[in-house]
Amino acid sequence: MKASKRALLDAPIANLLDFLLFYFMYSKLSPKLQDSFNSNVALRKIPTVKELDAFLDQQEAVARSRESQTSLSSGIAQSARKAHAQQYFHRPESPRNKSPIFMKHRPSPQLAFEKYPKPSFASLVFRAQRQALIDVVHDINGKRSSQLVRSLGLFIDPDTNLIRVCGRLTLSHQHQDTKHPMLLPTDHHLTRLIIDHSHHLNLHGGPKITLGHLRQRFWIVNGKEQVRRHLSKCNQCFQLKPIPFKPPMGKLPLSRTIPSSAFLSVGVDYAGPFLISSARLRGTATLKAYVVLFVCFSSKALHIEVATSLSTPAFIAAFRRFCDRRGNPQHVYSDNGSNFVGAAAELRHLQSLLSNPSHRSLTTTEASVHGTQWHFIPPRAPHFGGLWEASVKQTKRLLQVSMRGQRLDLESFQSLLIRIEAILNSRPIQDISPDASDDIEYLTPGHFLILRPLTAAPPNVPDPFELSVSPRGQYRHVKELALHFWKRWSREYLTSQQALQKWNKPDSRSPQVGQVVIILEDDLPPLSWKLGRISRLFPGPDEVSRVAEVRTPNGILCRPLRKLCPLPTQ
Repeated sequence: MKASKRALLDAPIANLLDFLLFYFMYSKLSPKLQDSFNSNVALRKIPTVKELDAFLDQQEAVARSRESQTSLSSGIAQSARKAHAQQYFHRPESPRNKSPIFMKHRPSPQLAFEKYPKPSFASLVFRAQRQALIDVVHDINGKRSSQLVRSLGLFIDPDTNLIRVCGRLTLSHQHQDTKHPMLLPTDHHLTRLIIDHSHHLNLHGGPKITLGHLRQRFWIVNGKEQVRRHLSKCNQCFQLKPIPFKPPMGKLPLSRTIPSSAFLSVGVDYAGPFLISSARLRGTATLKAYVVLFVCFSSKALHIEVATSLSTPAFIAAFRRFCDRRGNPQHVYSDNGSNFVGAAAELRHLQSLLSNPSHRSLTTTEASVHGTQWHFIPPRAPHFGGLWEASVKQTKRLLQVSMRGQRLDLESFQSLLIRIEAILNSRPIQDISPDASDDIEYLTPGHFLILRPLTAAPPNVPDPFELSVSPRGQYRHVKELALHFWKRWSREYLTSQQALQKWNKPDSRSPQVGQVVIILEDDLPPLSWKLGRISRLFPGPDEVSRVAEVRTPNGILCRPLRKLCPLPTQ
């Protein structure tokens, strides 16, 4: 260090400026490049600016060969760093500022992109053209007429040796660069850097704005497609219209594909609140009632209960009434309440109830007493419970049409719900064939409950005491009739579920652990959506992942892949 100070003090003024210039440019290098420079230069003597300049040129050539967009030693980034160093050391001309190295790095007072030192930037364009457009150069020099040369009137500028366009604006009063823009190759690193700079300079404008700004000086081969493809990888623009993962539609669970008794596997959901009166008298208090729906997985049969509050005891009481009337289910599926993200206060109360850990533990404990396993679908994934979500939609529609804003008392409200239950259990579970020759009696959930639709007229059967058939024969007849319905269910309904109604297009993007994603939130604007990193994937029975754990600054979230959008630059 003492030797360095002594050499600095004893050096003439030209070497002193070179010394300051060296340390300024050396400080702008990354630690990795500093170590690389130190390994290439003998440290027994003080390095010179000439050695550092040669090293920077070498790194610039390596960066162009790699064509890495994120490299800090790329062409334009290198020119920018040199230009900043030049501006910092710019001094008026004087007899003492005659160092050859200092004069080489004399700056231009303007550092805007359009006003980089022209020889340096022109050399970058020249190298890009010679690397990717060498065939065009041969066509122009050989006076061969290719389609690209004919359509753009390409020629080689004798002053700069750059390929320029000679189109229909030659006689206009535009700037020379606009009349004869420089030709840039389609997919080159320099082209991508220029597009990226123009895109940021125009405040992330669309492809038309960016391309219009670029054509004031450049002409990119297949420019529209190249600009559109490059802008699709902009993270800030992507956040306005993010595209989530699109995994294929999941396979049907086993409980929906095998014949079983009604309500052996069910899905449960809430609907409401609905305003009712405590009595039929005037001036009575207004109460809130909630509808609890249980949907059978195999037959799509519906059971409706009424809950007078959002408390856990009220839900457990409704669940006990369901078990006492329909039997104990083997599996119960429900959401955990986080998909109730509406702005209404009641929906927030419902969300807090269903996402409350104590409520979930008490519900699971109550179910385990009856030998029932309780399953919760992922948060913010209502499409995982599409079977009961569709029943909720149909029930709410019938309620709204029937009530018409009236406030019914509790007894009338329960009667209306039971009527709606009978109507929905009498609907066909598959599309009705327009062919009159087919069986007129369509299959309904009621066939698996009472062997006929609940809203149908009673069958015309003779008095059982007048029948000569024994009870065992009657039981055999009922069993055969139920078996007939299940055969029709397998032949007509189950086979109709084979096709993928949506989400059937393949997605080239596959989720990976460690991938950065945007987390879609229904109650926030797009620019407020958070970023996270996938920490775990949950493959399904078909080895396709549809749920992932995402690590965020506020903790770990579990989200469906339909709510995660991978950043395009990965």
